[in-house]
Amino acid sequence: MKRLLILGGGESGTGTALLAAQHQWAPTVTDQHTIPAPRRTLLQQHGIPYQENVQDIPAPTTWDAAVVSPGIPPNHPWVHALQQAGVPVLGELDFAFPYDPAPVIAVTGSNGKTTTTLLIGHILNALGIPAQVAGNVGYSYARSIAEETQPPAFRVVETSSFQLEYLSIFKPRIGLLLNISPDHLDRHGTTEAYLDAKLNIFQQQQPTDAAILPADSPPIRTAFHRRGFHSAPHFFSLSPHPDSHSYWQDHALHIHTSHQMLTIPDLHPRIQGPHNRRNIAAATLATALAADTIGRRFIPDQLQAAIQSFPGVPHRLEYVGTDARGIDYYNDSKATNVDAAIQALRAFDRPIVWIVGGIDKGNDYAPLIPLAGQHVRHMVILGPYRTPWEKAFTGIVPITRADTMEEAVAKARTAAHPGDVILLSPACASFDLFRNFEHRGDAFRHSVRPYLTTP
Repeated sequence: MKRLLILGGGESGTGTALLAAQHQWAPTVTDQHTIPAPRRTLLQQHGIPYQENVQDIPAPTTWDAAVVSPGIPPNHPWVHALQQAGVPVLGELDFAFPYDPAPVIAVTGSNGKTTTTLLIGHILNALGIPAQVAGNVGYSYARSIAEETQPPAFRVVETSSFQLEYLSIFKPRIGLLLNISPDHLDRHGTTEAYLDAKLNIFQQQQPTDAAILPADSPPIRTAFHRRGFHSAPHFFSLSPHPDSHSYWQDHALHIHTSHQMLTIPDLHPRIQGPHNRRNIAAATLATALAADTIGRRFIPDQLQAAIQSFPGVPHRLEYVGTDARGIDYYNDSKATNVDAAIQALRAFDRPIVWIVGGIDKGNDYAPLIPLAGQHVRHMVILGPYRTPWEKAFTGIVPITRADTMEEAVAKARTAAHPGDVILLSPACASFDLFRNFEHRGDAFRHSVRPYLTTP
């Protein structure tokens, strides 16, 4: 058996080890830190050797190949030592791809990757096309292949720039680049290098494959053509654009491919905001192109129902339900900073009762003040860190205090009018009252549930 060294014992490394063990490899997982207990247990259950808290790479010349987890950059000394020893170094995507029997829809971008990936999987499954979601959503690409009992019609994979740096084999049938904004510059150095890493998602595609790009992003379009990719570009946009294959016009979503032309005339998704309308346009185009490859045609009413039943990503502007007074409840507990709360407030065209609060890390609330004046009917401050909020918003909106999530929700309902939105978007860390933002969001859901009539 060939010996495989796996650098990193997280979800990616563990998934790679499971897949390798099924395909005549003898994997060993090594990590510079302690491997998390659930991953360690999984490796033990499958008899896969591992090494923790390792400071020096194990005998570079003794391995037939190595797989590098995404958190390890290409200039890491261990990667350099393996390459100097002539050992092929791969990323998880390249290692796993030859073992994947399903065509891949791969998604990347600076923002919206998880929402779009999950939405694509949701639409396909809702329309009777089996899809498996994997990648950066918390279930590694390799592990999804290793643990499946029956191949899906499509595997939808969220990919990061870190993963896409290590790419020479992985070839998605449909690749999607949502957007680009400066990020991870500590690793990539420049925005141009970061964009180039993202664009690697298309580099192995052929003319029969599809690339999906934002129609209104000149930097992405220019870089795509500069790289000379072979795949057929398809475009999406928030509003009509001469090149778009998927775009919004008021509440109507239009999608056209070489095999089908669809219009959903009155689409009202649960996920809110212009950023999510873009994600929907991109995801719907991806699903239509996927359907084309297997001879399926979408029925607009069914596609509309599938989109409108998507609740969103947990704790990210997640629709929780509606009560008897027509008040909608949204859980945006993941909004732990001011920028995220700005996106949440911009997402709604109805009055908002806004639940805020948590550990203030010196936040500047000034950018939120005009938005609150325009969109917020009432503010409920949850927890003990009230003074900064009261100082910034007194005289801008009415304010109520609450000590527990149950009290915050009850007071929000008292302040709300029929048809309003009650929004948890705290703009602060959660550690004053909760273990983490997930715990805070779960508490909101639990407090809201007794009042709901839908879902």
